[in-house]
Amino acid sequence: NGDFRKEKIATVYELYQKRLKENNAIDFDDIINYTIKILEENPDILEYYSSKFQYVLVDEYQDTNKSQFTLVTMLVQANTCWQVPYHNTNGFSMTFTKK
Repeated sequence: NGDFRKEKIATVYELYQKRLKENNAIDFDDIINYTIKILEENPDILEYYSSKFQYVLVDEYQDTNKSQFTLVTMLVQANTCWQVPYHNTNGFSMTFTKK
């Protein structure tokens, strides 16, 4: 039943997190989330990186999750143009957004 499946997923996830810690490793989601935390806690670092780039390209935007969206919007400040490529029936197009 669903409870057995959820319990197994929880057990595997706990083991996965334990192994990451034992190996002093992080996964892709951790990279995103730790970066957000660093930027939130250090406005000077956020200012440095948000002013460093004039353009930001977001590929596969339709596949971004909430954390990825948060990171991109933190980095894209007033003077940054971000680009989202998307596929339509005529090929690939780009949208340009000035925040």
